[in-house]
Amino acid sequence: MRRTDSHARRRYTDGFTLVEVIIVGTIMAIMFMLSTQSLFGGIRSATLDQVSSSVMRDLNTQQARAINGLVSPSGSVVDYSVRFETDRYILYPGAVYDMGNSQNQEVLLDPTMRFTVIAVPDQAITYARSSGKMRGFITGADYVELSDTETGSRVTIRINEAGALSVVRE
Repeated sequence: MRRTDSHARRRYTDGFTLVEVIIVGTIMAIMFMLSTQSLFGGIRSATLDQVSSSVMRDLNTQQARAINGLVSPSGSVVDYSVRFETDRYILYPGAVYDMGNSQNQEVLLDPTMRFTVIAVPDQAITYARSSGKMRGFITGADYVELSDTETGSRVTIRINEAGALSVVRE
């Protein structure tokens, strides 16, 4: 009979109680939720940085085209411009945006990204041929603001008269 009592006692002392399992499970679930929020928040931030870097690279490319005097399909040397819209931007030759021009390059933003402020004249930046300076520069009307609608993060890209870019992350 003693043997059965010690066997029964050992059976209940081996393992965990239901309360212990629930507590440990809850702690693990909380840690998992916190770690995934941090991970996905980091990815979203990186996405905003990548998009703003891409916009700046395209602005620099258009300026370089204007400075180098790349010839348009019509055979003339022209200015190069970038037009901003809420969910995209368009790279195009010339100072006047022509929606039907086959040389236009449209760049769509990620669905969570938006240009929330477009503070440049006529929603476009035009780089002058040869000099690469910004045509029609107006102090105060020299930036665009890119926002991530999910996180509320913002990046402001400023363009000075010479066409140089600076970035402010908020």
